[in-house]
Amino acid sequence: MLYFFDCEFMQCGSGMIDLISIGIVSEDGREIYLESNEFDPAKANVFVRTNVLPKLGPVEERLSRKEIRNRIFQLIGTDSPTWMAYYSAYDFVCLAELFGSFDQLPKGYPKLCWDLKCEALKLGVDDLPHQATKGEHNSLADAKWLKEAYFYLKDKHGLAIPEQKIPV
Repeated sequence: MLYFFDCEFMQCGSGMIDLISIGIVSEDGREIYLESNEFDPAKANVFVRTNVLPKLGPVEERLSRKEIRNRIFQLIGTDSPTWMAYYSAYDFVCLAELFGSFDQLPKGYPKLCWDLKCEALKLGVDDLPHQATKGEHNSLADAKWLKEAYFYLKDKHGLAIPEQKIPV
């Protein structure tokens, strides 16, 4: 099953990536949106302060990284997910770090994430569906757009993501 996801995060200067929120939408329509209570908004750069923080929900509803990890595992269960993100490098690191490291991902979770931007470039496509600006930089809205863009590439341009037969 494909899982489209997006993370909002901050780079903390020392190579650290600090998760702010994660949105995941499954191929069959299940979804989850979670915000972390373990980042320091005072350390946010201008971009994050302007584009991400205003879209967050109440502080009281934010969760620990452990709670976020548990909720993601509840969504996916024992499924062996095929991950899809857009400009995915940092997003996939954020996701993996919720479980500790790549070596600590749950059994069946691959250490690989498909990048829709790379797939579009391989197909020579630069006309992905437009995402409404008001939803941009909200991780759930971005994950929903990613799913829409994936099916656009699949239906209009023949994008094919192979079943993962990759050692996990």
